[in-house]
Amino acid sequence: MEDVAHLVLRLAEEQREATPDEAARIRALFARHGLPDVVTEHVRQKYEEHVEDRQEWPSDTTPEEYLESLRATVTDARSSIYVTFEIELDEWVVYFVGRVRRGWRGPRAGQRIVVLFRREPQRWITGFQARDGDGYVAIQGGYWMLQRR
Repeated sequence: MEDVAHLVLRLAEEQREATPDEAARIRALFARHGLPDVVTEHVRQKYEEHVEDRQEWPSDTTPEEYLESLRATVTDARSSIYVTFEIELDEWVVYFVGRVRRGWRGPRAGQRIVVLFRREPQRWITGFQARDGDGYVAIQGGYWMLQRR
């Protein structure tokens, strides 16, 4: 069976939509290996930026809850998957784009939660709420590997 990192690369190069099984495998890999299990310094930095400074999540959100909201977005079968090639990173970047649940809506909440990862190694880059929702992602120069509305 093809490993998931190579599956993402193949889908990106072919620019085709993932099957439900492929999408499930991609979600599982990035949720398990891309996001940290505990709050790290990087999580704290992104938490401070998106929860405390930008107020995308409610002010009483903890760093653990912020991290869990990102994991829930990645694993949610209703979330979309987008991929684009980032020249600066010389790598494909995978976006998971999902709904903003009521409990995750801060004073400046966006339309969608966006969680970004490097394809190889599976490394989390950031997670935020995009005001323009899917429109923000669609202008990144890639394509929808799986699009859910």
